[in-house]
Amino acid sequence: MGRLIELYGLKTPIRKTGNYMTSNDMYGISLTFLRLADPQWLRYLQMPTDAYAWK
Repeated sequence: MGRLIELYGLKTPIRKTGNYMTSNDMYGISLTFLRLADPQWLRYLQMPTDAYAWK
């Protein structure tokens, strides 16, 4: 993945790993890239949260 990210010139200021969305008895990975329409959203995504799905 590192090579593809570099090849396409993608920036990844936030990286989250964990079991955020799982499937029963299935293996594999899921990658999600989000294009921020407004740079201010990055600040919001980096803020602390009590949301269960982001812990």
